[in-house]
Amino acid sequence: MRLQRPCLSEQEKTEISMFSSWLLAIGDGLIGTLDLHDPQDTRNIQISPQYIIPFHETALTDLIQFIYDDDTLHNPSASTVSTKAIICPKNETTDEINTHVLNMAPGTSVTYHSKDTVIPHTGNNEDTDLLYPVEYLNMLNFKGMPPHKLELKVNTPVILLRNLNPTQGLCNGTRLIVTQLLPAIVEVQIMTGTSIGHRVYIPRINLTHTDQELPFSLKRKQFPLKIRYARTINKSQGQSLNKIGVYLPQPVFSHGQLYVALSRSTNPSTLKLLIVPNDHNKDNETKNVVYKDFIREINSQ
Repeated sequence: MRLQRPCLSEQEKTEISMFSSWLLAIGDGLIGTLDLHDPQDTRNIQISPQYIIPFHETALTDLIQFIYDDDTLHNPSASTVSTKAIICPKNETTDEINTHVLNMAPGTSVTYHSKDTVIPHTGNNEDTDLLYPVEYLNMLNFKGMPPHKLELKVNTPVILLRNLNPTQGLCNGTRLIVTQLLPAIVEVQIMTGTSIGHRVYIPRINLTHTDQELPFSLKRKQFPLKIRYARTINKSQGQSLNKIGVYLPQPVFSHGQLYVALSRSTNPSTLKLLIVPNDHNKDNETKNVVYKDFIREINSQ
């Protein structure tokens, strides 16, 4: 397990053992009270106060400062930024956090606007400009696409959204840190993969998104980058982080999400949760969704 490390004191070993057992119980859905609306798969669990940032008006800022302290924001490096993250259930929430952290980071931001056009599915271009004005296209955001308004600062961590040059380590999902912002290109340093430390240039490219619910495909010319201070729980799977914040403005909604979020931590002392309370839970309570029938089926094989 990623929690076990050499040179631990007996107290640390005990704390880690208890934390590991707690994580496994969450993963198996063994703790908490049954949710009356879904008693088969969902339980309400209480989180120990040591992992909780109490909810208040500026609690999100407190969570951000726990993960991205002043030293990290003012003197970032690939080794420090790549091992920290705030994770949450939905993409919309990650966008909110990314904007919040960017505003807290020092430096002057540079904004790059995309050029958006449509490709009608029918091949008929008549009245396209009238039906789908540019202002409407600029508002569209899709998974795997950069935003129309891409705001960046030097030292901002970003993720690459397309395969540009795999031989140079520029693959979809590669994490980068911005080193220079120029009018036509963005210089970045690679933080993950086989080319860590290399500086490369990212150009604007044409990206196309096709959605069967829309009568057109969106063609967007933009830098294939997205800010990566925060990420979704699903995107964090398989990663080990030295400092992690879990932001839950709403409960998890899928099997095993809470376990995945909590188990990214390599040390229980570097984990914090911010839970937004509602009519059904306090700021130290949240839902855990576990499909026990699925687990039993896997264990029986």
